[in-house]
Amino acid sequence: GIVTSAAAIVAAFFLLFIGNRNDSQGTVKVLQEGSGATFVAHLLRLIPATLATVSFINVVWLLALRYQQNPWTSAYYSHTRVGGIKYILSMEIACDGAYAVTFMALFLLVSSFGQTGFFIMFVLAAFASLGCMLITPPQKTLVTQDTA
Repeated sequence: GIVTSAAAIVAAFFLLFIGNRNDSQGTVKVLQEGSGATFVAHLLRLIPATLATVSFINVVWLLALRYQQNPWTSAYYSHTRVGGIKYILSMEIACDGAYAVTFMALFLLVSSFGQTGFFIMFVLAAFASLGCMLITPPQKTLVTQDTA
């Protein structure tokens, strides 16, 4: 109970830090930092596994993922305000397709290359996480009204 409580308190303060950083530095900057941290965390998974390294790398990965997800969610909802249900549907379809392709690729890599397939997937996941750096807030559009 003590470890779980301590972890929850640390997580709450970390999320507060991320939120404040997102407000002060901007969504794009924090998303880029979080994506870079997630990239590094995926590559850390290539370190030979002991109980201590697996635990440490998992904590690093979870913190990096939260650092990436907070501004990603902010950008997602900013786009939703502009694009509405069409944006949500297109994102859900794209994400579902990406999940399907990822799991098929993992199956093919592991069945073809064994444990090396996991190595390849971690490297691919690291580079795929950098794709989030391309996400930007929606562009402001000038709305004009006909006064005629």
